[in-house]
Amino acid sequence: MRDAQQEWRGGVLRSALFLALFLSALSALGWMIALPTVLEGRIERKTGCAWEASRISCNPLGVSLRVEDAILWNAPDFDSERPLLAIRSLEARCSFRAAVSGEGDIDWVDLDLSRLTLVIDERGRLNLDEFARDLFGEELGLGKSGKILRCRLKVDVVDIVDYSGPKVVSKSLRLGVNVDDYEAKGVVGLFEPVFRILSRTENLPVRKPLRVLVPSVGSGWG
Repeated sequence: MRDAQQEWRGGVLRSALFLALFLSALSALGWMIALPTVLEGRIERKTGCAWEASRISCNPLGVSLRVEDAILWNAPDFDSERPLLAIRSLEARCSFRAAVSGEGDIDWVDLDLSRLTLVIDERGRLNLDEFARDLFGEELGLGKSGKILRCRLKVDVVDIVDYSGPKVVSKSLRLGVNVDDYEAKGVVGLFEPVFRILSRTENLPVRKPLRVLVPSVGSGWG
């Protein structure tokens, strides 16, 4: 009798475990299917930027995201016919707690761009700053407290369009940025290698103090 009860309890436990695993897998699959629509809606709702991507994949348990062949268009205030980011690939990874709470540091970002367009509007606002703040908030977007612990950035071409002066100034620069293993203050800090190069060539679109980056040991820039 006792053996029968133990066998029954073991069967119930195995069934419950199987059901839990099945529901977890089903939930993860549903999240991966819904992710492109959710991401697109969030970006457009919070920033006004249109978004399209050929491929988006995620691991909701390890909390990682990969995007391939994507275009993030500028918001209407910053010339929406120009792409802010032409993305070949984007990989990001953070802790589950940071993903759920929206607070804390991002562990890793690898961003490969064929083109970055920096637009300054009539009031002197930079499109990249406005996008980062609108989507991520000042803490993580502008680096008030949040950090990206490890970054890798590749950018082929940087376009600069400045509407803040008496005449519109437009230029295109083939910079060939390729920098890795650095720590950035906030999402905008990810692009600091670009701003450093632009400042050295007197092409910095917004004259303000450079954000601070902390290179990791063995980084490919200095």
